[in-house]
Amino acid sequence: MTFHCLRDTFISRIAPHVSVPTLMALARHRDYRTTRRYVKVDGEHLRTAVERLATPDCVAPPALVQLLPRPGGGGAEEQP
Repeated sequence: MTFHCLRDTFISRIAPHVSVPTLMALARHRDYRTTRRYVKVDGEHLRTAVERLATPDCVAPPALVQLLPRPGGGGAEEQP
């Protein structure tokens, strides 16, 4: 097992839980393109990001939340 293998595992596991600038700092990457390889965005990540907007200070429009893919890989249902 090499240093780079351990580093890759660490970065891959922490990537979903921290911001890109934080990930760049932890990985000591100088270029966003290097960090970008570890950042995966799926429907659930998008849904969580929009739902975080539903706070007392900021309310996500329900239409926006409905457009996001459903958990489990299903797409958004069409509106009548």
